[in-house]
Amino acid sequence: MLPISEIFVSLQGEGPFSGRRALFIRFFGCNLRCSWCDTKYSYYGKPKILEELDVFDDFIILTGGEPTLYQDILKNFLTRAKSKGSEILVETNGTVVLKDTFVDYVDYFSISPKLSNAGVKYRVEVLKKNVEKLTNKDKFYYLKFPVMWEDDINEVKKMVEYLGVEKRQVWLQPIDNRRIDYWWDIAVKAGYNLSIQLHKFVSKP
Repeated sequence: MLPISEIFVSLQGEGPFSGRRALFIRFFGCNLRCSWCDTKYSYYGKPKILEELDVFDDFIILTGGEPTLYQDILKNFLTRAKSKGSEILVETNGTVVLKDTFVDYVDYFSISPKLSNAGVKYRVEVLKKNVEKLTNKDKFYYLKFPVMWEDDINEVKKMVEYLGVEKRQVWLQPIDNRRIDYWWDIAVKAGYNLSIQLHKFVSKP
């Protein structure tokens, strides 16, 4: 059984795939409770319970909530999606141990590490193991850091160094779009990328 919050088609508004059309499958339930979360409805309320997913598209984004909570249950869907030629991107907070049987069917991973601005206890040691697994399997992944405060950049740099990832894999994503100019300059100076939530400019999901 799969708890689903919503399924819709839209354009990806974040990270390196910004502007690309995708089928979004938002899972219900999350293991974190970030203070600034913009999808709290994905863990509060009542989910739709599906025995199996039967929707496919060229580009599928599994998001949440936290989709990696359902790795075993998703195996059948992922197998069918890949047989149809779908590309699959998983958006995750990185704190759930990734299984080989799940990773092998996913093309891209968008990992969103949480800084102190989220107000949660973040398991960075689990993230490090996940990053190592994805690197060893030669998977395409990137880190998308939600940033708010000026000191956040120091946390980002420390975590990036600890994880041993390349700067080109790092994206800063301002929680408040009113400070894009500020974070633009910070990203350029630090050698990182900038992710602007395009969907929020047009009031789309």
